[in-house]
Amino acid sequence: MPRRAKRLSKQWAVLIGLTAAVFGGFLVVGPAVKQWQESHDPAAQWRSDPTLYERSLEDFLQVFVAGWIFSVGACIGSFINVVAYRVPRRISLYREGSRCPHCLVPIRASDNVPILGWLRLGGRCRACHLPISARYPLVELAVALIFLSLAYVELLSAGANLPGGKRHAYTGATWILWFTKWDMVGLYAYHCGLLSTLVTWSLIQLDRQRVPRAFAGFAIGLALLFPAIWPDLHPVAWREAPQKAISPALQPAKAVPWASGVSTGAIGAAAGGLVGLALSAIARRFRGEEGGEVDGANRIFGMMFIGASLGWQMLVGCALLAALTYGAHALLLRGLASRTEPPFLAYLTASCWLLLCLWRLTATRLPFWPGPQTSYLVMALDCFACFAMWAFFNALLARKRDANL
Repeated sequence: MPRRAKRLSKQWAVLIGLTAAVFGGFLVVGPAVKQWQESHDPAAQWRSDPTLYERSLEDFLQVFVAGWIFSVGACIGSFINVVAYRVPRRISLYREGSRCPHCLVPIRASDNVPILGWLRLGGRCRACHLPISARYPLVELAVALIFLSLAYVELLSAGANLPGGKRHAYTGATWILWFTKWDMVGLYAYHCGLLSTLVTWSLIQLDRQRVPRAFAGFAIGLALLFPAIWPDLHPVAWREAPQKAISPALQPAKAVPWASGVSTGAIGAAAGGLVGLALSAIARRFRGEEGGEVDGANRIFGMMFIGASLGWQMLVGCALLAALTYGAHALLLRGLASRTEPPFLAYLTASCWLLLCLWRLTATRLPFWPGPQTSYLVMALDCFACFAMWAFFNALLARKRDANL
């Protein structure tokens, strides 16, 4: 065995040994010490305040869950890189392993670890020593941070970011994951799947490729199906646009027949998809044809997917915020020599993530922001503002292109 491989195996052995020691200390030694303490002090088991061990165990579990979610997000980000490159080019996802884009030499498993593998190689291929794009670790890091941030604001906080407030009185990794709250786990997984799909489509558009219709149709079909089966995936019902106030947190919900909930979820998903299609079609009129068929099709897929997944109220908010950020980039490009135009789908993805984290804030504190507290008139004005900004900023980009020709 080469010296480098021996040294690497020793490092892994030390890491595994330390991990086992930490787990043993918390899961074996700690309970044994607590049992011994209770046997010698009978009053200890009736104390209501948590012991030092219990507080340490809670903190350790929080850190472990955060690290695990970050690692899972990084792995999914690595898979997203593969999907974004191979699917538009009709390359199999499972028949071929990861290869260097220059020399096509298969990448070792130890070099394929998300983020760390790229850093360990210094951003270069082990075989040909040519540079590997920094996009790969950046996407892995971005997806990992998306998963981690959404876990803290939604999963471990029992839905504190949702318009209706917390769904459970107790929060934290112990109460949400150990005593599993499946409604929060399902909603978190649903939103992570939504954002992962949008990141994949944004990378495809960044490569000037069109999202395959089969891929988009499958994702939109799932977005229409899941809320119909599980209506709680839509925290805001499709009929709640002119609602004056959000229901207080932790109030018991009224019993709704299963058939009525299914029909409400199905109608809400369908309404969101149709509103996304309509907004995309109108936006195309305002933006003109210079975006091309590829950008237009990707924008339609993205807005329909968000509308079907989160409801038409959230879709209008995402479109408005994306138009603002897109416009800021357009103004920046006007004064720069770069001819690169911003991919709108990427801004739509970032807006969706940010509004998911701030959903309750925007739904209760911002009366003119699209949400369940606004009237239909305010919604219409917000849509018009989106179209006006798209037209104005697109005109700036068109002048920039003409000046560079």
